[in-house]
Amino acid sequence: MATESCRCGSRLPRIARIEGRSAEAIWIKDPAGRQRPLPGVLLHDAIDALPGIREWRATQTAVDRIGLELQFLRGAGRDIDVPALVTRLRGGGLPEGVKVTVRTVAELRPDRSMSKLRRIIPRVAPNHAGD
Repeated sequence: MATESCRCGSRLPRIARIEGRSAEAIWIKDPAGRQRPLPGVLLHDAIDALPGIREWRATQTAVDRIGLELQFLRGAGRDIDVPALVTRLRGGGLPEGVKVTVRTVAELRPDRSMSKLRRIIPRVAPNHAGD
C-alpha cells in the first residue's frame, strides 16, 4: 500500500504497486537475517524470459533453497545459462545466500488436487516471531 496520499486529493487507501499473488510469495532471509516475502513475479519474469521453456515449477524447500524444474518445448535446445538466470533473479531481489538449483524434466504434471500446474510451491511458512 502507498504511504503517501493521492495527487488527486482522495483520502481512500491507495495501492503503490502490485507484486503478484501472495500465495506465490516465497519467504527468504534478507542480509540482516529478517524473514521477508519475495514476490513470485520475480520468478515468473526471470524464467518466462528463457527461450524454449514449455513449463516450469519452483519449489522452495528452505529459506535459503529454491529448486527449479524446467520442461522444454519439443525440439528446443536444452541448454540453460544457469549463472545468467541466477544473476537475473538476484537483480530482482533474491539474496546471495539463497541457493538455486536447476534441473530439466521430461514433463511437469498438474497437482492432483487442483487440476492445474502450480508454478511456485512455497514450503516455508512465514516466521513472525522476530517481527
